[in-house]
Amino acid sequence: MSPFGKRFRHHHAHGTRKLHPLAIVGICLAVAVLVTVIVGNLLNIFLDDEAYRELTDGKEAPTDAEPVVQAKTRDVNAYPATLGDSIEEIAGQPSASVTLNRADGTVCYASAVVEHFGLTSETDVRLFESMSDLNLFVPYVSGVFYPQALAFEDSDLRYAVTAQESALLREFLHLGGGEILLCGLTPSAENVDLILAYVKTVKHAAGKSPVGIAIPYRVATDKNNWELLAKLGGVCDFLALDLSTEEIEGGEVNDLGISPNAEQLLLSCSYLLSAYDMRLVFAESQTALISTAVARMQPDFQVVR
Repeated sequence: MSPFGKRFRHHHAHGTRKLHPLAIVGICLAVAVLVTVIVGNLLNIFLDDEAYRELTDGKEAPTDAEPVVQAKTRDVNAYPATLGDSIEEIAGQPSASVTLNRADGTVCYASAVVEHFGLTSETDVRLFESMSDLNLFVPYVSGVFYPQALAFEDSDLRYAVTAQESALLREFLHLGGGEILLCGLTPSAENVDLILAYVKTVKHAAGKSPVGIAIPYRVATDKNNWELLAKLGGVCDFLALDLSTEEIEGGEVNDLGISPNAEQLLLSCSYLLSAYDMRLVFAESQTALISTAVARMQPDFQVVR
């Protein structure tokens, strides 16, 4: 009898063949590498922009040397919508205004990029599912974002946070967002260059999608800031005149839906809107302003929540 007979029958009876420990380790490593590659490729859909690659390589992208390409913009009448909530009230509107993060930086949704960077989210509502539902009912979605990067004085930290925020905005646009409106900034002669550098990085991540900035009413109406507005308009795809913090006394509306005081404020904005092709930004609570803008058939305005 063959000296291997018993060994053969023994393995056949158990139905398996033991693997060498080194082979098991090799298989585990191969699976781990495969999973890493798959997850990495999915994230790269949103993270694979030049700014992020330069960051991971330890190099800062020379944005100042690159020409600024203006994206095609559109007029909107955008009303606020919250990701994950019922969209019955917003359904049928031409545009939606979605807040992506709060002024303190807390993200308003959960997503692959949010989890990748370990950012704080106020909800477990998934961005992918929410945008899929929203895009079924609303033709155009504007993302309202409050930048945090410019609060850092250290240039390395500022650059790192800018890359993270660019990845967040890239993800939103890839999932059906139409544009980005940057809010909460107060441009001045001292910080305009930092703001422009931030906008350029975001624009690079956004591709052909428009990126605009909301400028506070008191900044825009300062006669000494015309050069500031010109600089911002030369880089941003659109400018927005932010009235969201303005208070209106006697906000009662007439039968036409017009508040005299709100109308006076809107008329004071006419020159800026025409000279810089600006959009108006209202807070959801400013019902008199919104009603007056609708009654006057204001062609380009956005309500933020």
